[in-house]
Amino acid sequence: MTTLLVTGTAGIGVSRLLDETERRVSELPEPFTVIRCSTRAGRWGEPYAPVVAGFGPLLAAVPDERLAGLVGPGAEPLSRLFPQLEPRLRRLGLLPDRPWVVPPERRQARLLEAVLGCLERLGERSPVILALEDLHVADVATRALATFLARITRPGRVCVLVTYQPDELTRDHPLRADLAAMAEATDPPARLELGPLGRDDLAALVEGIEGERPSAAAL
Repeated sequence: MTTLLVTGTAGIGVSRLLDETERRVSELPEPFTVIRCSTRAGRWGEPYAPVVAGFGPLLAAVPDERLAGLVGPGAEPLSRLFPQLEPRLRRLGLLPDRPWVVPPERRQARLLEAVLGCLERLGERSPVILALEDLHVADVATRALATFLARITRPGRVCVLVTYQPDELTRDHPLRADLAAMAEATDPPARLELGPLGRDDLAALVEGIEGERPSAAAL
């Protein structure tokens, strides 16, 4: 499992980069499964709203014969995160007759472990990219998931791709603490900072579109 932090100011092209990445990995001989969780999707501010909006449709499309193996021992916490799965999981006999009594301090940990297990099992079938977009405006639970996944060191065919706008991070922004925790991991995330195109990059872009290199005056 690897984590990549992609940063850039609004309009610099982070979303465009993700679009192009998704297109390219879908055309590989072994296509990737791409799960894009936009922080601006779902119900604003609700815990894990972007994860539910991005991950939920994928799980809903999994046939029953694969669902049990995919959720594994995390069926109970995943049924709380994705309520639409609860009837299917219960019909498959994957949920206890009585809800488990879990201490409050363990509930989030069990849920994070269940999501991780689901991602790892997805990766056994095809490589996975989990994109958590615009983490600077994410709810605290989604930030906790990103931090947890970024600190995982065990192997797996999963790439966690986190994006945020560094210019939005005020001195007391809560994401700063999460980024510091990620940096303290045994294998810290790689970073990709997107900036404006340089002169040569701009010339190459124009040439690719127009078919000829632009003049110095045009640049």
